[in-house]
Amino acid sequence: QLLSKPATLLRKMVTLSPTYAMNQVIKDSVAMNFTSGANNVPVLSALKEVGKMFANKSTGEDVLRRSGVMSSKILTGSKDDFATILRQISDGGGFSPIAFMENVGMKADAASRVNLYNSFLDQGLNEMEARLAALEAVNFTKRGVSPTMFHLNMMIPFFNAGIQGINVVAKAFKGTMPFNDRLKVREKLWTRGTMMAAFTMIYAAALAEQDWYKEIPEEDKLRYWFVKLPNVETPIRIPIPFEVGLIFKAVPEAVIRAASNDKDAKPVLSALAKLGGSMLPMAPENLLPA
Repeated sequence: QLLSKPATLLRKMVTLSPTYAMNQVIKDSVAMNFTSGANNVPVLSALKEVGKMFANKSTGEDVLRRSGVMSSKILTGSKDDFATILRQISDGGGFSPIAFMENVGMKADAASRVNLYNSFLDQGLNEMEARLAALEAVNFTKRGVSPTMFHLNMMIPFFNAGIQGINVVAKAFKGTMPFNDRLKVREKLWTRGTMMAAFTMIYAAALAEQDWYKEIPEEDKLRYWFVKLPNVETPIRIPIPFEVGLIFKAVPEAVIRAASNDKDAKPVLSALAKLGGSMLPMAPENLLPA
């Protein structure tokens, strides 16, 4: 129990940050679009759903909350979650900065899942099937039966989220996601992944000779997409979507960059290996997900 306290505090510090909510909207919506078979537009649909939630106009949010489908990285099933829930309830009509940021983070976590639920209904699944598919898109409530894994999850922030992310990608590639045939999950994964890889290779080739791009560390080039706006010195960083980003963005870009570097490809390959290691649930980088 004492070992879990530092992890709980660190998790709370991360999830209260505004950048956490934005990263969740970007990364979750893209990753889930690849591995669930949903037909929604990544990022834009999630942002629209967040707006509906704050306006109390999201019927999907109400359905999933009542069904217990609304899992989150903020509520992890520990007794400390009771303090979070009570704080949000007791806030009432007043204003609590902590409760507000917790609410923003949970809505950011939930937005992509609500979009999946709505898309599954549009594709012909019934209410129960759509709820199940939305839950299994990334089921943070799964814990397994291993005592070792249980204690690692208590000590390492976001450990279980990393495990579930890898599990979902593996199931999507194998074609064992819920309603795989009806939602064409594996087919959509390969189609969308191929499109991302092709776009990334064009993107990498186009920026290869840009002076500002050459100054960016190799690992950052693989971890993000960079957009340079006119008259703005610092380029915008767009984070890649978890495991599918490593497969369909980082690897193709590393291949292009290594092939175009006649002198030495080691820095690119080393950066790719480091990025791959950082995707593991036990990696130090997962203490503070970017």
